[in-house]
Amino acid sequence: MGAEGMGHALKKCHQLLKPNGRLIDIQPIGDPPPVSIRIENERSIVGWVIEESDYVTYDESQAALETAVSNNLFTLQEQENFAFITYFDDIEDLKKHLDTEWRGARIDEQVAMQIESALKVPTSDKEIVLEEIVQVSLLEKVGDSLQE
Repeated sequence: MGAEGMGHALKKCHQLLKPNGRLIDIQPIGDPPPVSIRIENERSIVGWVIEESDYVTYDESQAALETAVSNNLFTLQEQENFAFITYFDDIEDLKKHLDTEWRGARIDEQVAMQIESALKVPTSDKEIVLEEIVQVSLLEKVGDSLQE
């Protein structure tokens, strides 16, 4: 959702919330998530997720959130980042996840080849790790009327 869509959604939430109502916004921070390989106790980054939009949408959504706060639709009560980590047994599971859960995202074929090569080690204690940093914001509605 871009800035215009996010801005519209925030205005609609403001209309629907009761006075002092709260809204929780969760979104990626916009940095490409690293893809790592963990073999036993060693973890190495092998590449990053590539997204068709180049993560522009996340920056636009963050700007819309900041605009809603500066326009006194909401006050920002709390904001924190956390790691959303997903684990995969093989490259096919990772690709399937990106295809079904994250439209427009992929990993470079060279990175996929590195992953396949790294996973050939003779141990069962290995996995692919996708780590996305996500921001969660707690907002409180200001006033009763929609402000532009």
